[in-house]
Amino acid sequence: MVNRIQLDTLNRSSSLLKSTRLQSTTVQRQQFTSILESELGKTTKNVQFSAHAKQRLSDRGIALQKEELESLTTAVDQVAAKGARESLVLLERVALVVNVPNRKVITAMSTGDIENNVFTNIDSAVVAAPVEKTTASEMSMDGLAPNRGSLGVADRSMRRIPEELK
Repeated sequence: MVNRIQLDTLNRSSSLLKSTRLQSTTVQRQQFTSILESELGKTTKNVQFSAHAKQRLSDRGIALQKEELESLTTAVDQVAAKGARESLVLLERVALVVNVPNRKVITAMSTGDIENNVFTNIDSAVVAAPVEKTTASEMSMDGLAPNRGSLGVADRSMRRIPEELK
């Protein structure tokens, strides 16, 4: 009888231990998944501006619009995918040098000021396509795409870089 009670107690302890290990493993997986998702989310976070870059923008009277910031973020995502470390990003009105791994703008100047300048310590350059503002009058009836007809599509396809040039 004593052996049977001890054996029953051991079986209960064993199943409790297994249950505890399973819960611990589940918690560890959830924590890992949470950390992984937060790290992956960082790859698409907004671009930061260094104090120097902020000062340059202020000194030159440049205020970036929402659309320009979106173009900048897209450009940084593109050069990051190619493994770039320091990149020159040319927007329509502004030229920015960006530390790609840190997603931080190092310096900035207007595109009118870049003539006869030499950019050093960069390993890539990207000409960012402008993000077009879409007004309510440009929206199609379904509200999903700009109502520009076939010319809008042709314009967008002409901006793409041919595969042989990449």
